[in-house]
Amino acid sequence: LNFAAGESVQVSFRRLGVAVGTPLTVAFPASMVGLVPTVAAPFDEVIVTALGASALYVQTIRFCDAASVC
Repeated sequence: LNFAAGESVQVSFRRLGVAVGTPLTVAFPASMVGLVPTVAAPFDEVIVTALGASALYVQTIRFCDAASVC
Protein backbone atom coordinates (compact mmCIF):
# COMPACT_ATOMS: atom_id res chain seq x y z
CA LEU A 1 0.00 0.00 0.00
CA ASN A 2 1.11 3.53 -0.66
CA PHE A 3 0.05 6.26 1.72
CA ALA A 4 -0.52 9.98 1.24
CA ALA A 5 -0.01 12.49 4.05
CA GLY A 6 -2.53 11.93 6.84
CA GLU A 7 -3.63 8.46 5.71
CA SER A 8 -3.37 5.39 7.93
CA VAL A 9 -4.59 1.81 8.26
CA GLN A 10 -4.86 -0.76 11.02
CA VAL A 11 -3.44 -4.22 10.32
CA SER A 12 -4.61 -7.21 12.37
CA PHE A 13 -3.44 -10.81 12.15
CA ARG A 14 -5.61 -13.82 13.07
CA ARG A 15 -5.34 -17.59 13.23
CA LEU A 16 -8.52 -19.64 13.15
CA GLY A 17 -10.49 -16.47 13.91
CA VAL A 18 -8.46 -15.58 17.02
CA ALA A 19 -6.27 -12.45 17.16
CA VAL A 20 -2.51 -13.01 16.96
CA GLY A 21 -0.78 -10.20 18.86
CA THR A 22 -2.17 -6.67 18.89
CA PRO A 23 -3.28 -4.63 15.84
CA LEU A 24 -0.64 -2.45 14.16
CA THR A 25 -1.31 1.08 12.94
CA VAL A 26 0.59 2.00 9.79
CA ALA A 27 0.62 5.65 8.70
CA PHE A 28 2.29 7.85 6.09
CA PRO A 29 5.20 7.63 5.24
CA ALA A 30 5.55 4.01 6.44
CA SER A 31 5.36 0.96 4.20
CA MET A 32 3.47 -2.29 4.69
CA VAL A 33 6.33 -4.36 3.28
CA GLY A 34 7.52 -7.00 5.73
CA LEU A 35 4.80 -6.57 8.36
CA VAL A 36 4.54 -9.38 10.91
CA PRO A 37 2.39 -9.91 14.03
CA THR A 38 3.56 -8.39 17.32
CA VAL A 39 4.14 -11.95 18.60
CA ALA A 40 6.01 -14.69 16.76
CA ALA A 41 3.13 -16.97 15.82
CA PRO A 42 1.55 -18.37 12.65
CA PHE A 43 -1.50 -16.66 11.15
CA ASP A 44 -3.98 -17.45 8.38
CA GLU A 45 -5.77 -14.12 8.01
CA VAL A 46 -4.71 -10.47 7.61
CA ILE A 47 -7.28 -7.70 8.09
CA VAL A 48 -6.48 -4.22 6.75
CA THR A 49 -8.86 -1.45 7.85
CA ALA A 50 -8.70 2.18 6.70
CA LEU A 51 -8.67 4.61 9.64
CA GLY A 52 -10.29 8.03 9.89
CA ALA A 53 -10.80 9.75 6.54
CA SER A 54 -8.40 7.36 4.80
CA ALA A 55 -9.63 5.32 1.84
CA LEU A 56 -8.46 1.87 0.83
CA TYR A 57 -8.12 0.47 -2.69
CA VAL A 58 -6.48 -2.90 -3.21
CA GLN A 59 -5.10 -3.72 -6.64
CA THR A 60 -3.01 -6.81 -5.87
CA ILE A 61 -1.96 -8.80 -2.82
CA ARG A 62 1.09 -11.01 -2.59
CA PHE A 63 1.87 -13.28 0.34
CA CYS A 64 5.13 -15.13 0.84
CA ASP A 65 6.19 -17.56 3.54
CA ALA A 66 9.13 -16.71 5.76
CA ALA A 67 11.51 -18.91 3.74
CA SER A 68 10.77 -17.15 0.43
CA VAL A 69 12.16 -13.99 -1.09
CA CYS A 70 9.33 -11.73 -2.29
